[in-house]
Amino acid sequence: MKREEQELKNTWDLNAMYNPDNLDKDIAIINKEVDSLVTFKDINFTKDVIIEVLNKYYDLLIKIENIYVYYSHQLDTDFNNSEYIAQSNYIKQVYNDISIKLSFIIPKISKVDNSILESIINDTKLSDFHKSIKDIMHNKKRYLSEEQEQIIASYSLTSSGPYQVFSAFSNADLKFNDVLDSNNNNHELTEGTYSLLIRSNDQTLRKNAFNELLKGYAKYNQTLATTYILELKDALINMRNRHFSSTLEQALEPNQIDIIIYHNLLNSIENNISINHQYMDLRKKELNLSQLHLYDVYVPMVDEVDTDYSFEQAKSIVKEALKIMPLEYQEVIDEAFNNRWIDVYENDGKRSGAYSGGSYKSYPYMLLNYHNNINDVFTLAHELGHSIHSYFSNKNNSYQNANYKIFVAEIASTVNELILINYLLNNEEDVKIKKYLLNYLLEQFRTTLIRQTMFARFELVSHQLVEDNKPISNEVLNELYLNINKEYFGTNIIIDDIIKYEYTRIPHFYYNYYVYQYATSFSIALNIVNRILNKEDKIIEKYVNFLKLGDSVLPVDAIATLDINLKDSKVFDNAMQEYAHTIELFKNVR
Repeated sequence: MKREEQELKNTWDLNAMYNPDNLDKDIAIINKEVDSLVTFKDINFTKDVIIEVLNKYYDLLIKIENIYVYYSHQLDTDFNNSEYIAQSNYIKQVYNDISIKLSFIIPKISKVDNSILESIINDTKLSDFHKSIKDIMHNKKRYLSEEQEQIIASYSLTSSGPYQVFSAFSNADLKFNDVLDSNNNNHELTEGTYSLLIRSNDQTLRKNAFNELLKGYAKYNQTLATTYILELKDALINMRNRHFSSTLEQALEPNQIDIIIYHNLLNSIENNISINHQYMDLRKKELNLSQLHLYDVYVPMVDEVDTDYSFEQAKSIVKEALKIMPLEYQEVIDEAFNNRWIDVYENDGKRSGAYSGGSYKSYPYMLLNYHNNINDVFTLAHELGHSIHSYFSNKNNSYQNANYKIFVAEIASTVNELILINYLLNNEEDVKIKKYLLNYLLEQFRTTLIRQTMFARFELVSHQLVEDNKPISNEVLNELYLNINKEYFGTNIIIDDIIKYEYTRIPHFYYNYYVYQYATSFSIALNIVNRILNKEDKIIEKYVNFLKLGDSVLPVDAIATLDINLKDSKVFDNAMQEYAHTIELFKNVR
């Protein structure tokens, strides 16, 4: 449908966020506030001046963020709307200009004598600023001169060049041939349709889709590999400018995440990788295949079950599943469902996929493309988890302490999904549906715990090649990716040689050490949900309090409030054992 054909009740209420009629007036006010802050560039930073500057700075960020998110959300509803495109680009430029002009603030605070910064931390009346000042002190040695920081900030639009090139090529320029199924019927192949075709029960169709998609990327292998290598070298330059010992340290250090956690994840998964090999053996048996190929790992082992859920039914199911949570949690769910936090259905020009996002002052909105199937019910639960986390975080923290880090961001969403799947399994008698749900859960293990860790290994080694000044080319990266696939999938599956080009289609490789956080969050969420289901004393209270922490403490310290120590590999080992347990549950469903 067209955007204007959507029913109002199925769209999010952006009017509750911002009135676009005020844009010119608000930008003028913001620019005056920016100019006022710029005058502090030549003023001595005392304790009182620092607090004054930070108060004004954060107030300004709240205003511009609200406008930025409003226009970003508006564009996401209709990319065909040229007015939305123009407005979004304008606000992005305004935001970037502000970032450049105010890039001096944090580095200048970092140059202040520690005794002044410690006086802020020791002042109980300034508790809202304690975390910010501690972070600045911790990262002190990484800040450059004001002039150097301004130069780096001025390159922010071009430093994302490799990703922008990849994104434009992948989303707009790259076209694929249609593919045939076993009955010689044509199917359109795009990045969007691929996720459906690769899950087809028709092996010929999924094989052809797999090969044709990767052939498309293989044709431009040298160009795409070079684009990725430029991303690796950009990270290397930033590493050297900030005086880090490695790009991994650079990515983890700002949030004080010990690199041992990254290595614990990789080592734990790889030490237990035979469990994933067992899952491949199960797939081969359940699909009744003489040979299992990589294009066979996405198709459900159970025929698609007839589960058609209206959005109203989906809301009811999710609400019922989450009744295990306390009243304040359920009240947020009601608010989300009743106050138009959610943009529900697909329309022409709407952004694909799903997300949760808002500003500090707005609802934590959710974008869906709901299609009345069981997967979309899980997506609703997933995005609702993000929004509940954001709601509690914003409500209980000042702006500077509210924006929780990506490292913990996937915990709440996964907790909701796991609670939902346990609820459905416990209330389902149909054997076929039970097996379908267990298949869904096994795929969460494979795609989140295993696949994202596999990506993390590839990312680590490729960065190390550049850091060590080793030869790197498309051929080196191709061979590296192929060998990691062989390790992770095992010997009882055919590792199709064309898989070596797959890394060139993964956008997350342009985010520098991002993907490992999916696997860590999944492992932590498993730990939490198992303890909730086992009725461990006070675990729900601890969990809700964790959601309220936002960014008021370091991510690892927030997780420690749940009695989880990530420097110990136990949480990852247990996740792999849970994977093995789920394989056995699937085998034993009768």
